[in-house]
Amino acid sequence: MKRKRFKPTRKKIIINSREWKLESCNKDAGAEFKLYDKYGTGIIRIGVKNADKRSVMESLVHEIIEGTLTDENKRWKEDGTKMLFCFDHEYLTTLCPKIVTALASCGAIDAYRKVL
Repeated sequence: MKRKRFKPTRKKIIINSREWKLESCNKDAGAEFKLYDKYGTGIIRIGVKNADKRSVMESLVHEIIEGTLTDENKRWKEDGTKMLFCFDHEYLTTLCPKIVTALASCGAIDAYRKVL
């Protein structure tokens, strides 16, 4: 079965009430985020080479969480390769709605669709 190339529904995503650029890259696998480019805009880039829809969604969720935690100073670097994220349960209750907002803003999910 031929895999369809991932194209974001929208080219922007809302993280912490700010618009970030959302890009896909056909030449690479994996994903990355940049907190700010030279214009003050955050960027999430998802590499889609040989990726199925689930792995693209997993990469997107990973980058949304990492971008949010970094933007809110919850990320701590350890030794150059390892990173530590530090937050309590109270913060977690505020993080979850931000993730849903981000996913809905780029068209990855319908936040108002009945789940249960």
